[in-house]
Amino acid sequence: MLQLSGRPLTASRLDGELFVDREQELLAIGRASQMRFNVYVLGDVGMGKTSLLRRVQAHAEGPSAFVNAAAIDGFDRLLAAIAGAVGSPVPDTAVVEGGHPLGPLRSAVDGSRTDAGPTIIVDDLEPRLRHELFGRQRDELWELPIRWIVTGRDRLIPPADAFFETQLRLEALDQDDLHELLVRRAERGDGPERERLLELAVLLPPLLAPTSPRRMLAASRAAMVGPDPASALSEMRRQRSARAHLSEPETRVLETLDAIGPTHASDERLLREVGTSRSRVVQLLRALEQDGLVMTSRDGRRKLYGAREPGVAVADRSGATAR
Repeated sequence: MLQLSGRPLTASRLDGELFVDREQELLAIGRASQMRFNVYVLGDVGMGKTSLLRRVQAHAEGPSAFVNAAAIDGFDRLLAAIAGAVGSPVPDTAVVEGGHPLGPLRSAVDGSRTDAGPTIIVDDLEPRLRHELFGRQRDELWELPIRWIVTGRDRLIPPADAFFETQLRLEALDQDDLHELLVRRAERGDGPERERLLELAVLLPPLLAPTSPRRMLAASRAAMVGPDPASALSEMRRQRSARAHLSEPETRVLETLDAIGPTHASDERLLREVGTSRSRVVQLLRALEQDGLVMTSRDGRRKLYGAREPGVAVADRSGATAR
């Protein structure tokens, strides 16, 4: 059965067979763990951070704990989640009153019954909590026998940066890796589906590389099971041609949207990466929307802009699909 969903790969053996590239990152993390260094993995949306961490967990020596921090919005809840993953559950509404702020974490580590201490893997930790835990509590954390592997979408800033001796950035996959990504998935199928995906493994990488695993899989789904696979390929060619003729500021806007996902025109990261004013960013976004490279949606009263997924065609005002 073909596995073309956008879900992260797990630590299972079957998912491990689908894991592509990142050998150098895995080696670096393995060496860092042996030296008891803490690791920070920086990566944009859809670049495969979670899949990488699950591979790390599958090969971890000694006890490890995995925490998905994407939906965690408070420091106490973060500590409770980590303590629970280590094996010492704490009510997620617990509030530290008196004592040390890291009390729940200290108790969890003390109860883990291992001299070496666990490896704690925290995925997608937001900057505010990252600063609180690894910046403000940095000195106290160093006293605990824990190895940390953490992912995020933003660069580390002082003082949290000093906590991580090893810092890695996940880059977009090149043509060869994108080809291998689809070939490995094609091997799970049979008959016409398998042959079609092997064909796409040749056609799609030149149209999209370099890009993220998530974007590659979205393109393969559009070309495999969309309402009009042939039109999806045509739209990908159109998008690649349109991208090739963008101005430098337009390119920076689109690359930032590719990296961070849908956002509004006042997003600080968008403004920082493009290096211009909000009004200018709005102009650039409108131009990209007219070129069919950006899609819009609504979050309440706020207008969101996102890079158009590969193969998703633009509808003209009559409802027909633009070519």
